[in-house]
Amino acid sequence: MNVHQKREDFVQLNRPIQGLWDGRGTKNLEGLSDQNQKKLEEGILLQYVKKHILVLDVGCGNGQAASRIAKVAKKVQGIDFSKVILEKAKKRKTKNLEFALGDVTSLEFEDAAFDLVLSERCLINLPDLNAMAKGLLEIRRVLKRGGLYLMLETSKQGIESLSRYRKMLGLSAIAVPWHNIPIDEDWLNKTIKGKFKLEETVCFGTYFLISRIVHPLLVRPQEPKFDAKINAVALAIAQKFPALNNEMSQIKIFVLR
Repeated sequence: MNVHQKREDFVQLNRPIQGLWDGRGTKNLEGLSDQNQKKLEEGILLQYVKKHILVLDVGCGNGQAASRIAKVAKKVQGIDFSKVILEKAKKRKTKNLEFALGDVTSLEFEDAAFDLVLSERCLINLPDLNAMAKGLLEIRRVLKRGGLYLMLETSKQGIESLSRYRKMLGLSAIAVPWHNIPIDEDWLNKTIKGKFKLEETVCFGTYFLISRIVHPLLVRPQEPKFDAKINAVALAIAQKFPALNNEMSQIKIFVLR
């Protein structure tokens, strides 16, 4: 099943990308297909969450990550641009966890309102680089002085590297969905200059090496399945040794202060 569908299916809408996610939400397809990858990512994100902090989750989706973070943080606010998916998130609402309709390019919060902001594949779903840059500025505005932004997004360089290795072994390149603009790390470094300090880049090369190269090679010509046992093994290994090959990390967490 192609959960991303085609660009042509949404061109008639004022906000095609939002339309795609509303549709996926209606079909219960809003979550990441690879749940082992999701567990790995969330485990790393939680390492940065402290008990006393206020957290903003931009592009919170159905609230899966926000609900886990709320078990540690003082308070978590999630926002998303899809009304359909947000209704699912609101079912997770607790005393210290709230959700609201929102847009990362125009955040309806006061300056310096949060200790930590995180995004999971949010900026890559914006329509262009100008919107991405605007979103970064808004995130910086609502962060307290010295606050952290955990930017978990698809890396252009990571996808290109992973695709290069796959092609060397007779596998196809990684297909980028029509509604995504992977983060160009050179662009990011230029855009955040004077606004954020890049403290570290967390990579998941081990997981992608096993799940996106070894796994497909083992099962070809059949299509690999995200819930295959080898991906669970990849998760267990990556939790101990996450970055044996940083170069092929399709997803990265840019830790910005």
